[in-house]
Amino acid sequence: MMNRSGLAHWTTGIAASLALFTTAGAAVLSTAETAPRQTARTVTASELVTTAGSEDDLQRVVDSFAASGIGDSGFRELTDRFEASIAKREQDRTAKLEEVNGELDEQLTKANEAEGLVDRSIALAEAMRLTVEAQILSPSRDLFMAQPKVARLIGDTARAANDAEDAGEWMIANELFVRLSTLLDEEDAYRDEVERIGRRLGMVRLYAPEMFRELVAEHRERQGEDAPPPYNAFGDTFEEKLDKITVQAVERAIQHASFKHVDMARQGAMAPMLIAGLDAVEALVTTSELADVFKSLADDNSRGEFLTFVRKQRDEIQTKQVDSRRGVGLAELDLTLSRLQTVNRFSDNLREQALRHEIGNGAMSALDDYTAVIWPDEIKRFQRSTKGEFVGVGIQIEMDDLQNIRVVTPLEGTPAQRAGVQTGDLIKKVNGHSTVGFTLDQAVEVITGPKNTSVTLTVERGEGDEKREVDFELDRQRIELPTVRGWRKTQAGDEGDAWDWFVNPDEGSGY
Repeated sequence: MMNRSGLAHWTTGIAASLALFTTAGAAVLSTAETAPRQTARTVTASELVTTAGSEDDLQRVVDSFAASGIGDSGFRELTDRFEASIAKREQDRTAKLEEVNGELDEQLTKANEAEGLVDRSIALAEAMRLTVEAQILSPSRDLFMAQPKVARLIGDTARAANDAEDAGEWMIANELFVRLSTLLDEEDAYRDEVERIGRRLGMVRLYAPEMFRELVAEHRERQGEDAPPPYNAFGDTFEEKLDKITVQAVERAIQHASFKHVDMARQGAMAPMLIAGLDAVEALVTTSELADVFKSLADDNSRGEFLTFVRKQRDEIQTKQVDSRRGVGLAELDLTLSRLQTVNRFSDNLREQALRHEIGNGAMSALDDYTAVIWPDEIKRFQRSTKGEFVGVGIQIEMDDLQNIRVVTPLEGTPAQRAGVQTGDLIKKVNGHSTVGFTLDQAVEVITGPKNTSVTLTVERGEGDEKREVDFELDRQRIELPTVRGWRKTQAGDEGDAWDWFVNPDEGSGY
């Protein structure tokens, strides 16, 4: 069967060729193949193309034209090209599949011979990547997945992923579980594991970003890749991000979701949300990389006492959930949040904002992938994506291959465009602070800010001996993001030449 991209590629050719057989915009297609005694019917060429949902459908269109006897040499040339294209595609696919299978066998041997969890996991991760590629190239997914070597690889990878998680090797466990989930996407397998490890890594990224950067660097070096630049803390502290999170806000968010979300409304209870929230709190307390940030986590007795409470509270909610006579509602929500704060003050003494943040995020994870709390520090980013406007200087930025913050394009009529910022400029400093080690979110946060305030961007421009730094002092203003830049797009990207503004070029009318 032809995939959608292949179908689109082929239909472009057949649509043009069908014009050979049109009269007053219509193509005559004999129905003799399916009903010989019926008269021919008239359909448009676009109807033939758009109703063909697969390669087989298109083949029937071609065969029907040939059977009708109206095909001339031009049409026969078209069918010959079509069949040659299909044969070439099949030949290329078979050759590529053989190549990938050969690499996969080599990697499986390497994984079997590897000693130690790390080396074996790295080899298994590469073998899984090749397996996903081979599965995509295979004509039958079921036959491919039924191979003994694939089944063995899945089992070996799952065991290695669990071992890595038990050993606290979060980066390795995350990669292996993601590979398994990708290969087994139709079975929706290993989704919980991916979410569980992703939650831990997200906590490390938020509360211990320097440690997170070290984990990423170590994982890349193990795989023979270049390490990322060192962590840059400018404008990236979790204390500022979580400062405005109140217990009342968390309570309202969970309460609202428990009554309004379609799944929770049908169940009539918030038990799954509270259980998931307490799971997240347990993950926070048992993530060893956070001990340098939350000093109390290094105290086994204090941590153990707090974990005992979390698990006991979770067991009580599960018991009430099972007992239909004792439902879980607002009383349990209030009790859980108040107990959590009280026990925390006398045992682990974690930052209360961190506990609120994690129980809120955890509770929402019990719903669907698209339901989340928009925390105070995220509101500006959320509004940028939903309102089509923000306060800033008017540039689109990206991370290039060398981890530089690169200007994709200055937006038309904005402070950056008027000042002379250009596509390709590398932002090296913001208000004198180096951007080495920045994430994109960091760059956005420090470049944007309150309206009518100023920010200085130091950009690097040019190459070789002509490379130089240029300072731009820009006033932050309200920036509108148009959803349509012109009449039609002519190529990928948002640069000026990617849009055609003319509705009628001859008359000079445009949008």
